[in-house]
Amino acid sequence: MSLNPSQVYLYAADPSDYQIALGAAAIAQIPWHNVMGSFFDTWNMVAKGGLLIIAVGAPANNALYYNPCGWPNPDHEGAGSTPFDLTPYPLDSVPIPNFYENAAGDLAYQTLLIASALAYYATHSSLPPGLTSYPSPISPFSVCAGSIVVGCPTTSCVNGADSATSLGSVAACLKSNGYDFVARYLGGPCFAGTPLTPSEAQDLTAAGLHIASIYSGANKTALVSCGIQDLNQGKLDGNAAATLAQRIGQSTGTAIYLGLEANQTEFSWLDYVQGWTQAVTARGYIPGVYSSLEQLNTIHEQPWALSHLLYWLGKWTQSTMLTPPPCPSTMLSYAQMWQYVGNTSLCNTAIDINSAQGTTGMWS
Repeated sequence: MSLNPSQVYLYAADPSDYQIALGAAAIAQIPWHNVMGSFFDTWNMVAKGGLLIIAVGAPANNALYYNPCGWPNPDHEGAGSTPFDLTPYPLDSVPIPNFYENAAGDLAYQTLLIASALAYYATHSSLPPGLTSYPSPISPFSVCAGSIVVGCPTTSCVNGADSATSLGSVAACLKSNGYDFVARYLGGPCFAGTPLTPSEAQDLTAAGLHIASIYSGANKTALVSCGIQDLNQGKLDGNAAATLAQRIGQSTGTAIYLGLEANQTEFSWLDYVQGWTQAVTARGYIPGVYSSLEQLNTIHEQPWALSHLLYWLGKWTQSTMLTPPPCPSTMLSYAQMWQYVGNTSLCNTAIDINSAQGTTGMWS
């Protein structure tokens, strides 16, 4: 039986292969956000199992098989070996953990043919119409190439709204006003609003909106004091966030953002974020942090943050929604999201307004 497109991910480790992976995904009707450019995140997904990961191009294949560049990874393995191996091909089922599919060709057009064939076969149990054969993938080599992170080539951004109250009843109104996503809270020690429920999530996705999940973490500021901030509590809260996500039907491989107020006063706040990040990652979700410019920069400099964290900047610079949306890179080069309007209302509901560089990490 063929796989659901949501179960198939394509991983590329250089920009040209990323473009090839996007094309192969489109041919197989796999969502574009299932094309991965992060070695760290892909490692987690291959190790966890439950998904079919296709390495597109020699740099990606070499990285997963040998990690010849010695890129940081969740298992802290050095250069020269990984726990991963190749599956038979083509495959239309989920392999056991630590196995992935090889779509690396000698030349770019061969990589495209292989990736398209494997992706299409995974979701249709047959080759694409008109394609009767394709080149054999090349073997992995212990040759360092590519980058630990390859960004999505698009620079277009989308607008979204976030709120501490339910948005299910106004989902259609938000969509009609030009919003493509909403950010909603799962809960957390600092959350006093209405948490996201499965029924609200269904209303939002039925209206064509993507969802970004937030967990309101422990905070110690002059204005907000709640929860405990240390490494162990961070792990406990990270597990709590993942459990809440599972309960509302949020699939693994998507993001949960830790809500962190500006101007933290406890010395251990970074330990808390580290523990939370580790726990969320171990549960199969992508960790993110929603905070101020200064605190995001501090987190980004930590060796444990690496490249697998997503960043959401809260910096109010406008009074109304902008069309087209502003892109976070104009304020913070590595940000995925940017909250640029605060304390406004739309559709008779209190919201803040955000932009995002695509829908990476979001779910529907």
